[in-house]
Amino acid sequence: MESFDYQTIKGIDSPISILPLRLQNLETKTIIKTEGILDTGSDFTLVSPELINKLQPTSIGLHKSVQLQGIVDKAIVTGVPYIIGINIYNQVFDRVKVFCCANLDIGEYVLIGRNLLNRYRIIFDGCKRKIFLESC
Repeated sequence: MESFDYQTIKGIDSPISILPLRLQNLETKTIIKTEGILDTGSDFTLVSPELINKLQPTSIGLHKSVQLQGIVDKAIVTGVPYIIGINIYNQVFDRVKVFCCANLDIGEYVLIGRNLLNRYRIIFDGCKRKIFLESC
């Protein structure tokens, strides 16, 4: 079981669970190192426009309206779907559907949703300010 310390980021008062990630464009094999915030309330993973611009993956479909609750005050925003590779602590997921939303202001972070989180056993230890992650 892998453990990670909670971290603080600018603009958020409380420490949060952040994991190191590598994103991959499946066509060009370009890899970007970044960090992901665990978002247990999201059904899907969101990637910032900044990271999509660096990675340059090909969109897999039309722009879709998605509802983001708790992030953008329940606003309806347009998300563009992509298929990319994601590596979480040396476990590679080759074809992950992610959405990029233009008005999502998360900097160069990924919001890791349940489409990835459900592949792990996760323990949040607030007392020790650690997260423990084990693949199923």
